[in-house]
Amino acid sequence: MYIVAKLVDLIPSFEWLSFPEVVGNFAEAMSSQLSLANEGKQLDRFNSNFSNYKHVVFPKPQWPWVSDRVLVETFEEGVPMNHFLRQTTGIYHSRLAKTTITSFLKMVLQDNFIVPSQTPFSSF
Repeated sequence: MYIVAKLVDLIPSFEWLSFPEVVGNFAEAMSSQLSLANEGKQLDRFNSNFSNYKHVVFPKPQWPWVSDRVLVETFEEGVPMNHFLRQTTGIYHSRLAKTTITSFLKMVLQDNFIVPSQTPFSSF
């Protein structure tokens, strides 16, 4: 991708797009996503942010055994969403919808979790 970005950058009308910088930012963002230690940190953040939510549970990283290439975490017992969706009464549907929407909005609006610290297009 970087070679193509450099070639496109040679075209005078495309210089303003800074493709090599965008590709570099993208590569950096993707590299951080490949680190299982970063995933463990995100799990810690989820657990902290949702500690008061009894219906939302995340695995907990076992830090002595976490590295960039290994992530050991707890097993959390759960019920598949299909179990609730197959129920004949709508009460489970409304609870599931409320929990899902509340969790999503908390992540986006309160915790600012969806927006990564560095986006591939941060140069724009």
